[in-house]
Amino acid sequence: MRIAVLYRSKSGYTERYARWISERLAADLLRVGDIRREDLAPYGLVIYGAGLYAAGINGLKTLLRQLEAYPEKQLVVFAVGVTPARPEVVPELIAKNLPKPLQDKVPLFYLRGGFNAGRLTAVDRLLMAVLKLKLRLKPRLGPDERGMLAACERPVDFTGAGQLTEIIACVEALTGAGGGQAPDRA
Repeated sequence: MRIAVLYRSKSGYTERYARWISERLAADLLRVGDIRREDLAPYGLVIYGAGLYAAGINGLKTLLRQLEAYPEKQLVVFAVGVTPARPEVVPELIAKNLPKPLQDKVPLFYLRGGFNAGRLTAVDRLLMAVLKLKLRLKPRLGPDERGMLAACERPVDFTGAGQLTEIIACVEALTGAGGGQAPDRA
């Protein structure tokens, strides 16, 4: 089965994971913006990765509309964010980002990325300034909020190829390359 790793990356963390996945699976690497819907036709499996913005996976809704033309295709999704992975993260991402009929059909994974304020667009810098102001006005900050403020001052990078174990096993199971069943994602 031919596999495409399709990604959208603003700051490079998602691209790094997409490259690692495509190398491990001998899959084609495609950047959103460089392809059209018909370019997906030859692929039996599409792996889509993008960053999280307010718990939304950047561009996923658009991709899901494009894939309606190819109902036979399998889809695997990975989201990249800066917060630590916790047991509740994936179920929340599934509920927020996948329509009900796809929630049990599309494996979704969370990979920890990083944050570098120097790579932000002007609009994103403005949004981050508002967020920082809101956080500084709060009487008490949680660990993730303190971590976000610290990352605004000094870049952080939590990427690592070791985070790909489950997604690679899932894809190998879906394609028959791994010989097993897709792991439980929740």
